[in-house]
Amino acid sequence: MNRNLILALFTVASIGLQAQTIVRPAMENPRDRFSTRPELVIKANPLTLLFGSIDAGVEYRSKNDGWVLMNHSYFGQPINNGQSFVEPYYEQTNMYVRMSAERRFYREKVKSNGRIIEKYRGIYAIMGYSSISSTYDVQSVDFGYLPTDPNNLADAGRIDFMMGVDLGRSRDLGTIDSPWYWETSWKLGYNFTSQSPQLLYGIRMNFIPTRQ
Repeated sequence: MNRNLILALFTVASIGLQAQTIVRPAMENPRDRFSTRPELVIKANPLTLLFGSIDAGVEYRSKNDGWVLMNHSYFGQPINNGQSFVEPYYEQTNMYVRMSAERRFYREKVKSNGRIIEKYRGIYAIMGYSSISSTYDVQSVDFGYLPTDPNNLADAGRIDFMMGVDLGRSRDLGTIDSPWYWETSWKLGYNFTSQSPQLLYGIRMNFIPTRQ
């Protein structure tokens, strides 16, 4: 290929790339989403309604921290809590109503590509009521026990108390000035009542009413 033609093509490509850089929108910075003045945020995951549960609440937050109050309740089909491995016992959860309070601290992190993302860490406490059914009339299976007669379970109530840490990040939906954004998180905690660990993954939509 002609040397001058190659040089011309290279020049055109360089100009094109430079033009894209000039007209490319500025990288949106999560630090602009909130100021030091606190705002109210509505939080929910409507998809949980399809599975019989509620995950909704509010947050009062600023750029660096926030307070979260959530409702975590379940009214779907009974949940098998797992088969006991240490004694002939079986338990299932029929429903529960729980409220959680959380203190969050937000920070920004610069990735290797220069993009800034917002992360947070939090400490939460959850308290609520659970309706359970259980029985000691069980049969042995390969990995634990199952009820001999699933219709012969004793109903009972239990007050649950959980505490743990919440680790997550937020992401934009549209522009940085949009009233909508979403978050993902991992909850690592412990249920002191049932003496069992808690590992939850959550996805929530966030809406800022004052940004309309």
